[in-house]
Amino acid sequence: MTAIVLEQLGFNTTLTGRKRRRQGTGSFADVYFEIPSTDWASILDCKSTSQYSLPHNHIVLMDDYISVSKTDLLHEGYELKTVGYVSGGFTSNIDNPLKEITARTNVPAWATRPQWLLKQLDIAPDIRLEQISSKMKAGGHLV
Repeated sequence: MTAIVLEQLGFNTTLTGRKRRRQGTGSFADVYFEIPSTDWASILDCKSTSQYSLPHNHIVLMDDYISVSKTDLLHEGYELKTVGYVSGGFTSNIDNPLKEITARTNVPAWATRPQWLLKQLDIAPDIRLEQISSKMKAGGHLV
């Protein structure tokens, strides 16, 4: 569902959660997406819970996803500009683990609900991707 909404917003998307790494074990975040004809790319992990807290082991996992995405997923000419989480809801302190990911990786981390993504369809198409990517790059809880 999230990938479909991202495509409707104008991003190019690839479902990557079941994709296998070239070397070693493990997988990738659920979705890789990029803005066509730019250098902007991002990954996101989807969580099916109403109060996602982003525990420490998931922070470490995102750090790993970032490293392997840079070598195994990024299309030529693209840079990983943000990482994100989409969930039905988040605990009140979600900004703290997002800041920890950003500090560990130098990649801004954000979190939002599916409703926020759907609301972005109301933005004029000619400025939509620029506005959304700017908000994601700022990091934090997007509401």
